[in-house]
Amino acid sequence: MLSTLRHLAARPPRTRQSGASLVELLVGVAVGLFIVSGATLLVSTQLSENKRLLAETQLQQDLRAAADIMTRELRRSGYWMDAHRGVALVNRAAEPNPLSGITATSGANAMTTYRYRRAVNQEGPYGFRLFNGVLQMQVDGGNWQDLTDSRVMQVTAFGVEGFAEPSEVMPCPKACADGTTDCWPRSQVRGLVLSLDARSRADANVTRSLVTTVRLRNDLVEYRIAGAPNQACPT
Repeated sequence: MLSTLRHLAARPPRTRQSGASLVELLVGVAVGLFIVSGATLLVSTQLSENKRLLAETQLQQDLRAAADIMTRELRRSGYWMDAHRGVALVNRAAEPNPLSGITATSGANAMTTYRYRRAVNQEGPYGFRLFNGVLQMQVDGGNWQDLTDSRVMQVTAFGVEGFAEPSEVMPCPKACADGTTDCWPRSQVRGLVLSLDARSRADANVTRSLVTTVRLRNDLVEYRIAGAPNQACPT
C-alpha cells in the first residue's frame, strides 16, 4: 500500500493544455477578416468621395474663372472713346455708337461677338464660342485661344441671352413739334445672361451648371425724331 502511494507521488502531475484551440483560431481569423474588410471599404469610400470632391471643386472653380473673364469682357461691350459725339450740338448732329452691336447664337457651336474700344486701332470684333467642348475667346487679330482646359472639363453647353429693362425718357429743353414728349430720346439698360454647363474629365458623373448676369455699362440711347435718326432733341 505504501509502495503504491510512493509510486503515485513520484509521478509528475499532468500539465493542462494552454492557448487557443483550432476552432477559436478560425473564429478569430474570421472576425479579423470582417474588421479588415470593413476598414478597407471605409478607406476606399473615403478616397472615392475625396476624389469626387476634388473634381467638383476644380470644375466649379474653372467654370467660375471662365465666367468672370466673360463678365469683365462683355461688360465693356459698346465702349466708345468718342461717346461725346453721341450728343447733338447746335452745329453738329449726334452720331450713333458704331460699337454697340452684340450678336449671339446658341446650339452646339454657340458664339457671341461684340466690339469695344480697347486701345488705339483695337476695336475688335471680340467674342466667345464653344468649339469641340472647349470654351474659346477671340483676341486681337481674330485669333481664338482656349479659355478652358480640355484635360480638366468638357463644356457641354454655352448660351448668351440678352435682356433689356423698360426704357426711360431723357428730357429735352423743348417739346416736340406736336407739343408732346414722344420724340424725346430714351435710355435703356441692357444686360446679358450667361449660362455654362460642363462635365469633369476625371469623373463623367460630376457635372456643374453656372448662370450669371452681366449688366452692360453702355446704356442704349434711342433717338425718336422722325426723319432725323441722329438728332437727339428737337430744335
